[in-house]
Amino acid sequence: MHLVGQLESLNHSLDDVDHLESQEIDDKLAKLSMRHSLLLDLAKGFHTCTNVVIFLILGSNTFIICLSEVMLLWAFNAGDNQTSVDMIIRISLMSVQIFLYSYIGEKFSIQSSKLKLTLYNCPWYKIPPRVARNLQFIMMRNNIPLRLTAE
Repeated sequence: MHLVGQLESLNHSLDDVDHLESQEIDDKLAKLSMRHSLLLDLAKGFHTCTNVVIFLILGSNTFIICLSEVMLLWAFNAGDNQTSVDMIIRISLMSVQIFLYSYIGEKFSIQSSKLKLTLYNCPWYKIPPRVARNLQFIMMRNNIPLRLTAE
């Protein structure tokens, strides 16, 4: 979620560029270009470190949900209300945990996609071509969408 917040902050910083003078725009876009590059490197490192862990967590949660559903069916057939309630709670908690990973991944992807629109809406047509190259670099690096995956 920290990376999502940083991408959102970058979007807001790019929105504020149109109120600046030409020289200020040049300085700000250079800084934002470097920040974008750092965020992409951070996202790549985050993905490298977490994709196997997320895969194992999602796989184990799915396995636990399947076993809990089987136990829930046995508890229903046996008339054991306490075990039934326990299994319903366990299934709900595991489903919420899977949802949270999906939610974070979706927010991450949305903020990455918003950056394209923010760059397009930036006043690139008002700034000198030398300065606009920084926007081009950000646009080119943003062509590969950021996603949180479990591989």
